Amino acid sequence: MQIPLTVQSTPEEAPPIQAPTMPKNHTHRTVLVTPDQAVAWLHPDVNRCNRPITPGRVKQYAAAMKRGEWVANGQTLIFASTGRLLNGQHRLMGVVESNMAVFMDIIEGVDEAAFSTLDTGANRSSSDYLALAGEQHTKVLGTALTWLFRYINYKVVTTERPSNAQMRVVLNDNPNIRESAAYVNNKGFQKKETTTITDLLPPGLAAFVRYKIYEAQPVKAEEFFDKLVTGANLTNTDPVWWLRERLAKFRSEKTKKDQTEILALVIKAWNHYVVGNEIQQLRFHKNSEFPRFWPENA
Repeated sequence: MQIPLTVQSTPEEAPPIQAPTMPKNHTHRTVLVTPDQAVAWLHPDVNRCNRPITPGRVKQYAAAMKRGEWVANGQTLIFASTGRLLNGQHRLMGVVESNMAVFMDIIEGVDEAAFSTLDTGANRSSSDYLALAGEQHTKVLGTALTWLFRYINYKVVTTERPSNAQMRVVLNDNPNIRESAAYVNNKGFQKKETTTITDLLPPGLAAFVRYKIYEAQPVKAEEFFDKLVTGANLTNTDPVWWLRERLAKFRSEKTKKDQTEILALVIKAWNHYVVGNEIQQLRFHKNSEFPRFWPENA
């Protein structure tokens, strides 16, 4: 049986088709990249706001260059029309580390706005994308934005991750989440004898929770986080006491706990706390409806 190459559609079924726009001013060339040239292209004026460096990848490339295994395979260094390096910093660092000159393919004249689409399939994480965009505390911020994306779209119990474009929309709509990511990054990872928030909650999840409750009830949120971290002035009917107990139990277990369940317990504890309820237990059944922050505009 021969498979048809096209499928006939009625005019009502056929979606409108918009012709793609031909890129303008893209140029391609193959050049011998020397260590001096690589250093010049890695200068902060050219290689600005790129993703964090992965040292192991640089060493891998440098070793291949020293062994004579490096070839110009069509994978390009990409430069924007502004001269900014959009892709290829690890390869250039490999040239510098190996002190070898190798041939590389180069594309120039690319629209700088296209950087968010590069390597989205496997190589670049959300934190890489955020670093490229000039954001700070990108590992915490990226995870917090993922949780916020799921929460907004009622997909908390899924593993769906936002695209770079979706993440940018969420960040633009919720700019103050940066402050929560900074708080967790600065407070949570300090080396000190007392308990920190990241001892109790995963960093990105903590930043998401802090953002949600601070937006709704900043005074109550400050109290909630302070009691959760310090354990001060708690009784065994306080929702924060119960939450600390559950989190302590999770930490004592060898198996990794589902963060979705942790979030559900945090939300339930907050909802009780913010209205002044005393409780005798704190549970979440996976078959029950996932809780929402109260008030709902939180």
